[in-house]
Amino acid sequence: MATFLEALESVSEFNPGMIAVSAGFDTFKEDPITNVSLEIDTYGKIAQRIKALGRPVFSVLEGGYSASMPRCVEAYLEGLET
Repeated sequence: MATFLEALESVSEFNPGMIAVSAGFDTFKEDPITNVSLEIDTYGKIAQRIKALGRPVFSVLEGGYSASMPRCVEAYLEGLET
């Protein structure tokens, strides 16, 4: 999360007109091919931080191989709405 927040600072300084997100969910703790170990609610928090930049956002669904991926995507989308 620290690396993500650091990257968001750079995005904010760049001040883009729109933010594109490569939304990968293979970072989830139950994903069978990675070992990043994010919780479902973390995706909502990430989305809220992105939304807080105040720019239009579009996301492209990338990886994610656990049975819980739909819940991860849902948390991310809810984060963009709040």
